[in-house]
Amino acid sequence: MVRIREEVVAKRKSENVSLKTVHEDLRSGFADLKGEVGAGFADLKVTLIAGFQSLPTRASSEEMVRLLRENNRLQEERFPQLDVRIREQHLEIQQALRAMIDGQRSLSTDIKALIARLDALIKGRGDGSQG
Repeated sequence: MVRIREEVVAKRKSENVSLKTVHEDLRSGFADLKGEVGAGFADLKVTLIAGFQSLPTRASSEEMVRLLRENNRLQEERFPQLDVRIREQHLEIQQALRAMIDGQRSLSTDIKALIARLDALIKGRGDGSQG
């Protein structure tokens, strides 16, 4: 379009330039500009509509907030239950460790008695006494 306008302007240069010819050139230039701006705004409108369609609606945003609050409430209810369960498991583990330690002590005592009896048998005493 610019080239056509330049050709028209170049053609008119050879002719007499009057207020009427300048006015016609300006009018055609503004008509072209108006069409280009209109097309640009149409493209912008399509782009904006497409962009805003991908955003969540107010209703879906409110639903997401409601679900997050519900999830937080459930988690707050579960934390005390989890804390109680962890404390119970800690006590069970402590009891199991104490039982294992007591068992190891008893086993150690029994092994020492067995070693003393074996030592007595090896040395010829059948009663297991030391001496």
